[in-house]
Order: sequence, then C-alpha cells, then structure tokens
Amino acid sequence: MLSDAFVMAAGAKAEEEGFSAVCINSMSDSGLKGLRSRLSIPVFGPCHNSFLTACMLGKTFSVLTMWDEWAHMY
Repeated sequence: MLSDAFVMAAGAKAEEEGFSAVCINSMSDSGLKGLRSRLSIPVFGPCHNSFLTACMLGKTFSVLTMWDEWAHMY
C-alpha cells in the first residue's frame, strides 16, 4: 500500500509538470490502476505489458521470481 501511495503521488506530479505518459518501474505495477483512473495521460506498467506481450508471442509462459512470497502478486 505504501508503494501505491508513493507511485500515485509521483504520477500525479508528473502529469502536473507536463509529462506525456507515466511508466511505473516495478513489476508489481504498484499504483497502476489508481493512476489510470486519476490521470488523463497514459500509464504503463512493466508487469501488465510483459504478460500481454508474452500472450501474443506464445500459448504459455512462466513467471520467474526471486522470492516465493512474491508469487501472489503475479
């Protein structure tokens, strides 16, 4: 939740400063949905985009994570 709050604050500031888009730098896509509902500029997350690209390239794909406790996020 803290990560979401910080990402949302940074995304809001980026739009106020005139940026054309926001790309979240976290495979958890922290704050992605919240920013998309709040901002008028595009918001991208690496996890969502990676999964969609993998779906276009093949029938199945795997997610490798460094820590079992992170598996629920994917």
